[in-house]
Amino acid sequence: MKFISAIQSFSDLITNSSSEVFLMHPDYVDNYRNISDECIDICAIGDLDWIKSHSEYDELFCNYLSIKYNWRTDDWDEIVDNNSEEFNTLKGLYIVEIEDHFPTCEEVYDNARSECYASEYWH
Repeated sequence: MKFISAIQSFSDLITNSSSEVFLMHPDYVDNYRNISDECIDICAIGDLDWIKSHSEYDELFCNYLSIKYNWRTDDWDEIVDNNSEEFNTLKGLYIVEIEDHFPTCEEVYDNARSECYASEYWH
């Protein structure tokens, strides 16, 4: 019997892994703390320096804040500095990254999508 799975990216060939990242209010974060230690990462968003040092969330932040940003041509620190008022509104929110390596991940994804401000699919 053959098992066929859709390949969404080159990284799926290597790791067969994907994840989603969610921007959440603190009230919802506890729902994800004890689900799976290896598959869920949670971090609080700090000040502007924290945001500058976490450019891996650039698209998530900019899409949520409706800030035009092109990672190929724009300088991330400059974007944050020029839009500091908007980026400061993120302080106190949380990033919840959920990987798909546990049996109930689809259910957890669905719950997170309904409880988040914004999300982004990662491979």
